[in-house]
Amino acid sequence: MFLDSFAPSEILKDIVGCYMHIESGAGETQWQKDVQMPAGLSCIGFTYGDRTKYEAGSGGLRKIPACAILGQHDVPYTIFYKSYRKEFLIILKPAGLYKLLKSNIGELKNEMTDASASILSSADTIADQLSCAADIYERIAIVEKWLLKILSRNFSKTGLTDYILEEILSRKGILSISKLAEELKINKKQIERLLIEQLGLSPKKFAEIVRFNYLNKLLLNTPCPDMKDLVYLGDFYDQAHLNKHIAKITGVSPGKYIQFLHASEVARFNHLHTIAGEEA
Repeated sequence: MFLDSFAPSEILKDIVGCYMHIESGAGETQWQKDVQMPAGLSCIGFTYGDRTKYEAGSGGLRKIPACAILGQHDVPYTIFYKSYRKEFLIILKPAGLYKLLKSNIGELKNEMTDASASILSSADTIADQLSCAADIYERIAIVEKWLLKILSRNFSKTGLTDYILEEILSRKGILSISKLAEELKINKKQIERLLIEQLGLSPKKFAEIVRFNYLNKLLLNTPCPDMKDLVYLGDFYDQAHLNKHIAKITGVSPGKYIQFLHASEVARFNHLHTIAGEEA
């Protein structure tokens, strides 16, 4: 599996976290799967694989379109592929998708949708251009020209949302949304409505995902983690609280999740591009 990432140009750094290139070799005769945990980010992806499918929660398997919008997820999702997999992904900042689409991002929660059926109606044309591009740098140039054109028509300001998200990130997800609302002198329900619309998640759920991904950093940096240390460093009440938090996000026990995290090259690479990895 070939995995690489590239920084956006300066003008798009408020929208785009990075660009990712994922490619597997041909010849896989059995279905392969890539399980992804909630990362606190959304993306726009271009897929060129022969057979690639997506599944989240109980939604069932669906074919991945040539250009897809991946909304915020608070459950794990799985990419299935066979024979050959090639993807070019635009990993967006937390409120980046709202700035591009200028629509209710909450409707895209735990969903992958066809970008060409949205305001990004030119996505199929861009997909064709990317498939003919000579190299990754030409692909980035094509995509950035496209994104800037969309932003010139649809850019939406998200000042209050960006500030709230930064507060959640700076506190590593360990905070009371009610107390944050008091600090900002605004109603808690206003924060909830704002983030569901512009981020795609409630502030509480986003904080949980941020906390989980900072915990991931600790797990990746410690081959044999002492759970008592993680309880302290993650500011959990006790080990039961830590175990419950991991199981709530991943759907598996902490032991199984740690095994998965250290065994999967893709999982380790993906974590560099979560909300916590972005802040590293």
